[in-house]
Amino acid sequence: MTRLQLFPVLAYINGRYVPDDHPALPPNDRSFLYGDGLFETIRITNGQPFLWREHLERLRRGAGFLKIPLATNTAEFEAAVRHLLAQNDCPEGVVRIHLSRGPSERGYSIKSATNPTLSITTHRSIHATSAGLKLITSTIRVLADDPLTQHKTANRLPNILARQQADEAGADEALILNHRGEIAEASAANIFCVREKVLLTPPLSAGAVAGTTREFLLRIAPQLNLAPRESVLNIADLRAADAVFLTSAHWLATAAVALDGISLRQSPEIVARLRRACEEAIAS
Repeated sequence: MTRLQLFPVLAYINGRYVPDDHPALPPNDRSFLYGDGLFETIRITNGQPFLWREHLERLRRGAGFLKIPLATNTAEFEAAVRHLLAQNDCPEGVVRIHLSRGPSERGYSIKSATNPTLSITTHRSIHATSAGLKLITSTIRVLADDPLTQHKTANRLPNILARQQADEAGADEALILNHRGEIAEASAANIFCVREKVLLTPPLSAGAVAGTTREFLLRIAPQLNLAPRESVLNIADLRAADAVFLTSAHWLATAAVALDGISLRQSPEIVARLRRACEEAIAS
């Protein structure tokens, strides 16, 4: 039975708590007009955020790259998130942080954009689990060696179009290749494979976003008797691997069982160990 929401859901907008249906975004906001902004999606389990500081650090790196001022410090972020989680009764779900360059005069110039918009929202949900994901290879391509792909920018059209192709094919996710035909990532996740106790994932230069779960697994892999390595990967590498899996705040580490209708090799114990390491980090 679904519990009724008997109180307004709050959002945090530039230092104020407002009902989330409050019209807080001006029509000339650059994130709305051009995708000129950044976002983070942080998993909440038992009221605890997963890789909280890593998400904030990635947001700060992106803000520095895009030259969007971000004056909010870690303590202020944490206080706002804790308040929203409590007020919105959100022990399970996600927190989304969105940083826009803010309103400006018409045109691409950022000279008049001096007031960034920072919003934080919570979204209650039960985190999905899957016995195995079915993937397709998208026809959408990204550029290798493009520094923009490494940041969680608000412009996600390639990812949206790739996911649309997955939905149309009845698949769970879509792989995105770069213009050289190398694997970059999935539409909303990083991709890994395991081959002879080596944990492999595409380098960021291939067009992959700098995923926080990706970084976490590369860091702890030696503790799980796996050698972490960034390596250029192609479709043949996935088909020859002992295991293939996706990582994200949503999926943690979840096995891929098929690609373009062809079964992939399975090593459930390897993926289970990696996922368990994520779950233990959340609980600690």
